[in-house]
Amino acid sequence: MTGPLRCASCHAELRGPYCSECGERALREDEFSVRRLVVDGLRDAAAFDSKLWRSFRLLIARPGELTRRYMSGQRIGLVGPVQLFLTCNLIYFIVQPHTGFTGYNTTLGSHMDRQVYSQVANIRGRVTSDVQARVDQRVRQGLERMRSEGSAPSAADSLDLRQTAAAVESEVYPARFDARGEVFARALVGLIIPMLVVSLAFLYVGRGEPFVKHVVFATSFHAWELLFIGSMVLPVWGPLMRALAALTGVFVGMSLSEVLTHPLGGRVFDLASELGSLIFVVIYLYFGLHRAYGGHRLATAGRAVAVAVFSLLATVAYRFILFWPTWWSM
Repeated sequence: MTGPLRCASCHAELRGPYCSECGERALREDEFSVRRLVVDGLRDAAAFDSKLWRSFRLLIARPGELTRRYMSGQRIGLVGPVQLFLTCNLIYFIVQPHTGFTGYNTTLGSHMDRQVYSQVANIRGRVTSDVQARVDQRVRQGLERMRSEGSAPSAADSLDLRQTAAAVESEVYPARFDARGEVFARALVGLIIPMLVVSLAFLYVGRGEPFVKHVVFATSFHAWELLFIGSMVLPVWGPLMRALAALTGVFVGMSLSEVLTHPLGGRVFDLASELGSLIFVVIYLYFGLHRAYGGHRLATAGRAVAVAVFSLLATVAYRFILFWPTWWSM
C-alpha cells in the first residue's frame, strides 16, 4: 500500500499542490521535461517582472504606500524594500554615466574642488602629493632602465622623463580614480540609508513608531532617489544645466568644458543640479511621510523639508566617505 505523499524539502505530508509547512511545490508528472523547465522559467520571470513593475509604480506614483503596505502586512505581489533598493541601485549606475551629473559616483575633480570638504580635508593637496610620488617613481624607473641599457642619463633626459611621466599621470590617475570610485560607490551608496533612518527616528521620536518602519521608509525613499531622480530627472535636467553653462560661457569667453572644470563654475553646476532635484524630493517626502506616518499636514511639511535637507547632508557625508577607500586603493 502506497503511503502519503511527502514534501521533498521538509518531508511533511502533502495535502495539496503545495506543502503547508514550507511552501514547496509537489512534483508533477512532467516535472523533469524540458517543456516544464521552460514554462516554469518564463512564468517565474513574468511573476518577478509583475512584482517589480507594480513596486516601481507604487514607489513613484504613491509615495509612502510601500511602507504602509509593508507595515500592515500587505506584501503579496510586491518586491521587498531591500530587493527594490538593489534593483534601483543597479539601474542608476547603468544610467548615471550618461547624465552628466556626478551624483553618487563622485569624480576626482568634484572631490578636489566642488565639495564642502574639499579644502577642509585638503583633498587637492593629498591628490597632488600622490600624483607627484607616482611621477617620481616613473622617472626613477626610466632612469634605471636607461642605466641598465648602458646609457648615462643626463639632466635633459631626466627632465624629458619627468614631463612625459607628468603627462601620463595627468590622464591615467583621474581615469583610474573615477573607475575605482564607481565600484566603491555601488557598494557604499547604501550608507545613506542609516543616516536617513537617524533623521526619521529623531523627527518622530515619542510617536511610538517601530524602528523598522523608519528603515523601510528610508530604504524605499533612497530607492526612489536612485530610480526617479538619478535615472529619470537628471538625464533631462543635466543637459539643460549644461546648455545653461554653455550659454554662460559664451558671455564670459569660456568653452563649456572650461566652465564645468572651473572650480566656481563646476560647483555652481553641481549645486544647480542638486537644488533642482530638491523640489521633487520635498514634494515626494511630504506625500510619502503623510501616507506612511500620518499626522498634521503642516508638521508633515516641516518634517519633509527637514528630511530633504538631511538627505543632502547625508549625500555629502557619503561622498566624503567614498573618497577615502577610493584614494587608498589607488
